[in-house]
Amino acid sequence: MSNIILRPGDIFCSGNISGKKSFLSSGIRTMEKFWSLDNEATYGHSGIILDASGNTLESLWTIKRQNLFKDYNNGSIIVGRHLSMTPESFNKGYAVVANHEGDFYPSWRLFLFLVMPPLAKYLHFTGMPVCSEYSSKFLHFSDCCGFESYWGLNPDCLADRIRKWKDFYIVFEGVLKV
Repeated sequence: MSNIILRPGDIFCSGNISGKKSFLSSGIRTMEKFWSLDNEATYGHSGIILDASGNTLESLWTIKRQNLFKDYNNGSIIVGRHLSMTPESFNKGYAVVANHEGDFYPSWRLFLFLVMPPLAKYLHFTGMPVCSEYSSKFLHFSDCCGFESYWGLNPDCLADRIRKWKDFYIVFEGVLKV
């Protein structure tokens, strides 16, 4: 495996969806960079770490489980840990997002992030979050983060929060080598 020590409730962002380069991953990062205030967007996907073995819960074409070490090997990632995350807060946030497992990805919402990201914050009538909103929803309901709203957050914004907010610890950032 790797010498990265993961804990339940850690959040990761990756450069590519499921660790594989794709047109969609490149397009997401390009549009994030276009709308970004810091003119940088390294990460275009995010998910929740479930355990020390690297098992994840992510919003892909469906919300499903994967493994960080298997599915993101040789990919660029950042793993952040909220300093207030405890087993109790993990369970509290997980109880809210676990019911989404198996749901289909709301691909129609990508258009909102493309055309006008602020619209994504307000047009979510189906209640189905994209990957970064899903991770942020978990953090919101774990009572660890003071996110006003998890709607409209893209992976670049989530990675910026991991990097810049003082209540996050960067567990790892770089190319994952297993």
